[in-house]
Amino acid sequence: MEQECSLFPIRERDLVVTARVAVIQKQVVQEKRIPGQLIPAALTSDSSPIRCGPGDNTALMAALSRARVEGVDIDPERVSYARQSHPSLTFHQENAEALSFANASFSVVTMMVSVQRFSDRSKVFRQVNRVLRSHGRVAIATVSTEQLAARPDFRAFPTALRMESNRFPAIATLREELSQHGFTAIEDMPFREVIRPLDATFLRWLEHYPFTALTKIPPEEFRDGLNAIAHSIQTCATVQLLHDEYTVITATKP
Repeated sequence: MEQECSLFPIRERDLVVTARVAVIQKQVVQEKRIPGQLIPAALTSDSSPIRCGPGDNTALMAALSRARVEGVDIDPERVSYARQSHPSLTFHQENAEALSFANASFSVVTMMVSVQRFSDRSKVFRQVNRVLRSHGRVAIATVSTEQLAARPDFRAFPTALRMESNRFPAIATLREELSQHGFTAIEDMPFREVIRPLDATFLRWLEHYPFTALTKIPPEEFRDGLNAIAHSIQTCATVQLLHDEYTVITATKP
């Protein structure tokens, strides 16, 4: 009888993409690990990713369409890095609460795991509504509390999990806020990406390059969590898959 992996239980839904998600995603989008909902719906739609970070997702959107894609981030270092990494694309250092774009500049605005960083989401959503054209779409990739709790790298660190859970707004809250700012046809659905096998290589990476929340927890909890992951890797009979699951919220400007 195989030993159950109590810390990281294997579930069928961890190993497959749901049929509904698979239908709306191109194969190349799955391979590049970006939700299909974040790609401009029409090949010629102009798009602006907000909080674009190093620009990789912006570059993917541009590569998968013939759209004019421009990235926005408030961090000058990230914008500089994005410009150097993707010199053929345009990146702006701007505050999402006060965008400089003219009204009706874009058909699509995207936010990839960034909505939790805004100090005033109301201002951001007003700006998004302003720069979108009529019938334009906003697509927000975020994470629910349940999705955070299901991630193996958070399950081993309860303090980090609580910290991250407090940062992310509830899906219902985001839906309500979008509605209050005039958006319609609001939908949300899960997107799952399998990143890599949960193995010793991942454990070494986590130890040497911990994500931000892990740098803020007590050192003993960090060490205990690493030991728990190591024990799970050693004792589980099957290869476990490390995955991220997001919720993608889409809405339309009438």
